[in-house]
Amino acid sequence: MRVLEFLIVVAVLLSSPLATGSECQSHSDSGFVNIQSLESAGTAESQFQLGRHYDYGICVEQDDMIAIDWYRKAGTNGSTNANYRLGVLYENGWGTDVDEERAVTFYTFAAVKNHALAQYDLALMYFEGSGVEQDFVEAYKWLFIATNAGNEIMREQLMRVADEMTEDEIVFAQALALKWISRQRDSSSDQSG
Repeated sequence: MRVLEFLIVVAVLLSSPLATGSECQSHSDSGFVNIQSLESAGTAESQFQLGRHYDYGICVEQDDMIAIDWYRKAGTNGSTNANYRLGVLYENGWGTDVDEERAVTFYTFAAVKNHALAQYDLALMYFEGSGVEQDFVEAYKWLFIATNAGNEIMREQLMRVADEMTEDEIVFAQALALKWISRQRDSSSDQSG
């Protein structure tokens, strides 16, 4: 479900007229973001939001290089979304050279924090052998984890990966995924209890 929600948010952002920098500054009470307040906040979330603004050109001139700087700060401070976006930017060479190995690293940071799109993109990197040695078991594992969390939109890709695997490999990948899911649940219950 998160994938669909994310796609809807992106579609709304991309279909909305973008405000200019001065409008964002002078009309902060009408929903536009005051960029200076984000800069001064210094939190992972504010740093991620600044990266997002530069990434998509919201209230500022679009600039992938500045977006990467803000995403790096946010990722260092623990922002899962920032690490995911860094993976996307490095995989596609937006604001930087294409660096699939770095993309895998950032996707992994986000995937282990239950970011469904990062899990999906990481799985594709393993499936295609992009930035990492091709590994259908790892690809299947990450897709299984994402679909197990209710992201049915990824099930078709899971079946595509399964078509390249033996039955034993599928069983092994499912066991790895279920073990990972179990550890995540145990960790969550330990933190809430």
